[in-house]
Amino acid sequence: MKQTIASPALPPGGGYGLGLMKIKLSCGGHAWGHGGDIPGFETRNGITEDGRSATLTVTALPTSDESADRVESTLDAMLCATK
Repeated sequence: MKQTIASPALPPGGGYGLGLMKIKLSCGGHAWGHGGDIPGFETRNGITEDGRSATLTVTALPTSDESADRVESTLDAMLCATK
């Protein structure tokens, strides 16, 4: 599941495997997770190799690239804050 390929739908440094996304972290390393979204609702989660984890759910979110970037950066901050 952790053998990934690059995907234009993911931020740089990320990849997609069999149901898992590889998420590059700003504090170094990466996390594994899988999110989902429908208009007005997004979820993101991740876990690092050393066990740090975070789950984020956002409701009433306008659909835009800027909003998605904020969700991604918030997950990154949550995972990196515990390092």
